[in-house]
Amino acid sequence: IANDEAEISEVVRRRLFEPIEPGKHPYRDAVVQGFAKLYRDQREDFPGECSDGAYKDELLASYPVHPELFRRLYDDWSTLDRFQRTRGVLRLLARVIHRLWESQDAGLLILPSSIPMDDGSICDELTIYLPNQWEAIISQEVDGPKSLPLELDRTNPNLGRISACSRVARALYVGTAPGADSPNPGVGAERIRLACAQPGEPSALFVDALRRIMDKGRYVQQDLNRYWISTRANLNRTAHD
Repeated sequence: IANDEAEISEVVRRRLFEPIEPGKHPYRDAVVQGFAKLYRDQREDFPGECSDGAYKDELLASYPVHPELFRRLYDDWSTLDRFQRTRGVLRLLARVIHRLWESQDAGLLILPSSIPMDDGSICDELTIYLPNQWEAIISQEVDGPKSLPLELDRTNPNLGRISACSRVARALYVGTAPGADSPNPGVGAERIRLACAQPGEPSALFVDALRRIMDKGRYVQQDLNRYWISTRANLNRTAHD
């Protein structure tokens, strides 16, 4: 993580979390070790930097937030007008942490795919910097009681047991919505897996979930190995309609 990004992650840790009690360090260390082992053992499924020893240090430094979430917020969302790097990240993560705590979320780290976009206050934080049509797209294709990913999870028990489609859709939104209209939009499948997978979960399930979302989604785009969500309907769905 770049120095200024690391400073933001440290501010977030101090403002939003109590210091880890000495007796709880083994739990944190086991989580970090589990993620580091996942990236090392399946290095072909994740971005190259994740198998380096330095990435384990990033996991430790940003715990309990995954460094990929900090990176997306800092590198992508903070480029939008009016998004304040420190204050905006703090306000968003405060809402996310509160919601995850109330729902007793069992995630090992807070990943981009952990952000519950069906929460109105969280959704507001991630749409006020973007055109108005994003709210309708989120409810249809990202998160919510009538969303496509939730329906796909319900009808595919193997994916539904880990909410794979919902998590992929959240990761797509968090990782690509700010740059959807840029000259080179989207992220690779390996970065989507990074935004979703936890130790003990087959990363192939998230690839399957991505494929199903691509097949059924109206606003999910693909160009070779780059995927993103935008406000324009993709060609497949337009032709089908």
